Amino acid sequence: MCVWSGASLRLEALDIDHALPWSARPCGDLWNLVLASRRVNQHEKRDQLPSAPTLAQAREPILAWWRTAWDADAALAEQF
Repeated sequence: MCVWSGASLRLEALDIDHALPWSARPCGDLWNLVLASRRVNQHEKRDQLPSAPTLAQAREPILAWWRTAWDADAALAEQF
């Protein structure tokens, strides 16, 4: 699921997005990488900081993504 729009994702139409864009904070840390719709990432959010309401709305999807991506691997969970 796209953390920004809530849309279901297909492999051919997803991006790994920097939640806080590289232009604002050059950070490739795991916590800053989220699943996003390619359309949203490349045409709507782009290199902008998400607004406070957008971040608040994305809170649960981001936490769910972190749990799925990083907690499933013991080594990553410890590091993360």
